[in-house]
Amino acid sequence: MKRSLLRLSRVFHGIENSVGILAILAMAVLPIAEMLGRRFLGQGVPGSITWVQHLTLWVAFAGGVIAARDRRHLALATTTFLSPSVRTWADLVASAVGSSVAAVLAFAAYHTVDAQRPDTTVLSGGVAIWIMYTIMPIGFALMAIRMWWQSGLLPAREFETGPATSYSPAIAWTRRAIVLSGNEPAKVVPRPSDATSR
Repeated sequence: MKRSLLRLSRVFHGIENSVGILAILAMAVLPIAEMLGRRFLGQGVPGSITWVQHLTLWVAFAGGVIAARDRRHLALATTTFLSPSVRTWADLVASAVGSSVAAVLAFAAYHTVDAQRPDTTVLSGGVAIWIMYTIMPIGFALMAIRMWWQSGLLPAREFETGPATSYSPAIAWTRRAIVLSGNEPAKVVPRPSDATSR
């Protein structure tokens, strides 16, 4: 069972890494292709600038998801100077706040994308522009889930590179339950359509 989960995890991590790498590669190749096309063929790549603009969004969210996965997201360095007992509680509060904020943003991003779906604007290649925005709710949701799960792990040490150490199952799931209860505000955030109708 553990081996299957480990393999699945590696496959998922590979997909995340590939999305980021491909987006960065496309951002580098498109301007070069545009320049060479205009220089030698008299015509560049249609819509290349717009593609690069939207790929920037994908690179940003792919980086955020990977940073959350590896526990490398931004944090106050001052927590490393706290005593272990205090840092344990500080890490729990940080996980609760971080996952709640990410969950609210995922909720809002989902409705933003949903509101954009009727838009008939398409990028070159016939890709609907709202599809490029789907990385926002997906990215925020993955960050929220990972911060919630990591609340059951011991606080990361500075320059930590090895696998994270978990609390005992009882403590780990108690901490996750506390963090999950902190995500209740995400359920009462009004939808954009509700806010505009008032």
